[in-house]
Amino acid sequence: MKTPLVENGKKPDEFMSATLLLPLPSSTPFGNMALKHMKIVARLDHVNRKLQFVYQDWNEAVSSDFDPFHNPAAHLLYIEEITYFLRVTMDETISLAYLVYMFRKNGEYPKEIKIGSIGSLLNTRNQIASDIKEFGDIFSAFFDWLDLFNKVTNAYKHSFINSDQTVTGQDEPCVPVLNIHHNNLENGVKFYNLSLAEVIRKFNEFYNEAFLYIKKNAEPHLRPDAGD
Repeated sequence: MKTPLVENGKKPDEFMSATLLLPLPSSTPFGNMALKHMKIVARLDHVNRKLQFVYQDWNEAVSSDFDPFHNPAAHLLYIEEITYFLRVTMDETISLAYLVYMFRKNGEYPKEIKIGSIGSLLNTRNQIASDIKEFGDIFSAFFDWLDLFNKVTNAYKHSFINSDQTVTGQDEPCVPVLNIHHNNLENGVKFYNLSLAEVIRKFNEFYNEAFLYIKKNAEPHLRPDAGD
C-alpha cells in the first residue's frame, strides 16, 4: 500500500530551500511570517516521516506473520500525533491567511487575529460583519470537512472515553475516535473512524488552496519590511 504524504513542496528528507518558501515579511506585529512558513513546512516534513512509520507499522500489525511481541497499537499513537500536527498547521495557516486578507483590505495589520483556528473559521458562517463573513467565504468549500476534522481532533483532546477504543483499520490505517461531546452523557456517544489517506487528501486540498490564496494576495500587497 502506497503511503500518502502531505504536499508541502518537498520530500521529507530533502534540504530546506528558500525557493520553497513564499517571500513573506520577516517583521510584523505578529512576528516573522517567513519563519512561520518555514516552520510549517518543517513540521509537515515531520508528519510525512511519521506517516511512513504508520503505514509500515500497520502492515506489520495486520500481517499473517504477526510478531506476538509487536505492539499493534503503536501506529495509533503516531496517528494521534499526526492529527495534532495537522490541526496546528491548519490553525496557523488560517491565521496567516487572515493577516494577509486584513492587510490587503486595510493596508495595515489588525490589532487582533479574530479568525485563527478551524473553530473560529467555522463560526464565520453565523457572522453578520461583512469582513469576517467575506474571509470565511474564501474557505467555505471546505466547511463540511473542517467541521468533521474539528470534531475528531477535539475528541482526541477532550473526550475522556476515547481511551476505551483501540481500533486498528482492517483495510488501511484509520483515525478512530470515541467521543462524548463535553463529556456529558446526555450528548450520547459518537464513534468516528476516518480513513487516514482521506484525511491527508483533504488536508492537502485545504493546505494548497490556502497557500494559493496567501501567495496570490501577499505578493502584490505585503512588503518584505511591512510592519517595520
